[in-house]
Amino acid sequence: VTNSTFFGNRASQEGGAISARQDGSEVTFSTFLDNTAAITGEDTPGQSIYTSGRFKLFGNIFANTLNDLPQLGEGIGGGTPEFVDLGGNMFNTSADSGEFNHPLSRYVSISELSIASSPSQDSRYPKSTPVLSISPASLAVDAVDLNALTASIEQLARPIPQIDQRGVERTGIFDSGAYEAGVRAEIIVIAPKVVLPAAPSRISVKTMGKKTIRIDWALPTSAGTGKIVKYEVWRNGQKIATIDSNKRYFIDKGLDPNQSYAYRIVSVGTQGSSVKSTTSTAIYPKR
Repeated sequence: VTNSTFFGNRASQEGGAISARQDGSEVTFSTFLDNTAAITGEDTPGQSIYTSGRFKLFGNIFANTLNDLPQLGEGIGGGTPEFVDLGGNMFNTSADSGEFNHPLSRYVSISELSIASSPSQDSRYPKSTPVLSISPASLAVDAVDLNALTASIEQLARPIPQIDQRGVERTGIFDSGAYEAGVRAEIIVIAPKVVLPAAPSRISVKTMGKKTIRIDWALPTSAGTGKIVKYEVWRNGQKIATIDSNKRYFIDKGLDPNQSYAYRIVSVGTQGSSVKSTTSTAIYPKR
């Protein structure tokens, strides 16, 4: 049995959820909550599981809020009654401490398990069966370190599930039980470094006719990230024009022949603008 939830089952005899009569049974990554068996006594029938054979347990949760009776019970039958704790099991009934003897299994309180009180459908996975969820704060989270449990995995007859009961992928260190709460790392998209375009170089100016100056510049040495889409023309500290990137000149008209003019050019790229170019020579337009 793997990736299964057993909740609120009532047995009239042994084994509230499972009764196994032969050697070879195993339960992995399953969750048991509030199951009960009718017979109690020194040789408990097991509120969750009863076995009269060899029974392996790996990565499960056993919890009970109804009583403090043992979740596991052994009896005489067709095999050798023995529970084999392979690790990663979480249990909240102190009476089971003798059965759960692997160093990587753990006795916890019901509050430390942070387990839901009853199964419910996960709306994100409408085709899955109801599950007993655990919170990211549960001690069952990351309780099954596969690297530390290699020897235990080799003893299992079946491969361990790579998904939980809902079909959610288990990655890294698995959670105990059928529900993978896992605090998963968010995917962080790192934007590429933005390189701004270089400023145009070799700014030259010359007079053309009355009150007119022509400004020319060389192609920038780098377009940076993306491409250059336009140029800005700055005259005496003020932006006076924006032109398409397929031109590298501008004719400035209607100027005062009694005033000198100096120009700077800015490259505008898809990811940002360059600094202003060096300042051209100051020049007077023709009268």
